[in-house]
Amino acid sequence: MIALTLSACGNNSTLQAPQTSETTQPQEQTSTPPQTSEPQSRQTTQPMPPQTIPTTTQNDTFEDEPMPEPFEYSGGDENIRFYQRCVLKLEGFDSRSFLDAEIFEYLGNDDFTQKWYESYDNSWWPNATSLMDFPNKFERIVANNIPDDVVIKGLSEEYEFYAEGYKKFENGHINLAISAFSEEEIKILLTRDEATVLAHFATEEAIVIGDRVYSPEWVYYHTPDDYAKAGITSKMIEQRLDLYAKLRFTQEADTAFSRKLSWYIGEDVSLREIRAKNHSE
Repeated sequence: MIALTLSACGNNSTLQAPQTSETTQPQEQTSTPPQTSEPQSRQTTQPMPPQTIPTTTQNDTFEDEPMPEPFEYSGGDENIRFYQRCVLKLEGFDSRSFLDAEIFEYLGNDDFTQKWYESYDNSWWPNATSLMDFPNKFERIVANNIPDDVVIKGLSEEYEFYAEGYKKFENGHINLAISAFSEEEIKILLTRDEATVLAHFATEEAIVIGDRVYSPEWVYYHTPDDYAKAGITSKMIEQRLDLYAKLRFTQEADTAFSRKLSWYIGEDVSLREIRAKNHSE
């Protein structure tokens, strides 16, 4: 067991009206207005430099529309990062985990995990921004007031199990870090503080603001107004564009999401172009 130590491209010259000599007789006045140094027709047909400013800015009202289904197929590992808020060892569901075995024993309820999992309304999960509002290990430890020693025992046994299983693999230490809680991570979990836990266990794609976490799914389905209310800045979105581009959205979803992100950060965004660029590098 782990011992816990807790521009324009044409000619730029200006057209000048023909010079008249000093001996030229003045012309009879007519009602025609005098010519300017450049005829009006030429002024309105000069080529314009390419536009670099988005067609919508944050001063406009964003016209929100229902978002299309993001993927052709919603399941599978390739899309899982869209839904995740935290890494799998915290957020993943495993009815046979060592931790749950200890919780079973402590609560005296062999059917605890299944009942706990079924108690959640899945339709609410995309909106959940608190660790206490969707199934994860932190939530079931805190909600059930599981003592530290029970948590330590379950997660330490789990670590040893995975360590034994992965030691024969060359990169087993990587799999171990993905699957099991280290001594330091158990210590973080036992702070029972959402902000502390999120700072360590949230995925790269998720946006963390204090004790709230916003998954790519949340960003996809919510509005720019919601972003602002949550305290999400344009920089936070920009920092994750490459990660969002890794998700295999349908063409319709790519376009809709790019449009929304473009409006919020104030510059053109094309997830499809980002994806293609990153793939070619």
